Amino acid sequence: MRHREKLLAIAIEIDEFKSINDSYGSTVGDTVLTDVAGVIASALRSEDAFSRLSGAKFLVLCRGLSLRKGAKLAERILKLVKERCFEIETHEFRVSLSSGVAELEETAEASGSASAEKLLQLANQRLGVANEGRRTVVTKA
Repeated sequence: MRHREKLLAIAIEIDEFKSINDSYGSTVGDTVLTDVAGVIASALRSEDAFSRLSGAKFLVLCRGLSLRKGAKLAERILKLVKERCFEIETHEFRVSLSSGVAELEETAEASGSASAEKLLQLANQRLGVANEGRRTVVTKA
């Protein structure tokens, strides 16, 4: 690690997004993605990195946050999105998110060496647990 600071990944997914696309079409779905991304971005620090991974999945990378603080950030993002009513064309939506949070240091503890790939895998694994268990934020699989 170049900066010798903690690195944290938060994998985020829009719950039940396929049903929005199937019911209202991809144009409305794309607008939901854009609006949710805007809410997520507004909750982040300027030094955090934010990207859409694929489909309805996003990734946030944060330097200098512990796993506990990362979980609090994820919970705040999920709350902001859940409280927001998205108005698109003639439709109103309430959207919920799930997230998995992982710290780079954890990947080194488990395998002896840390890597960005392992960090993303762990965050995605925890996101899967969140999706399966209807839990919103997962920090331990």
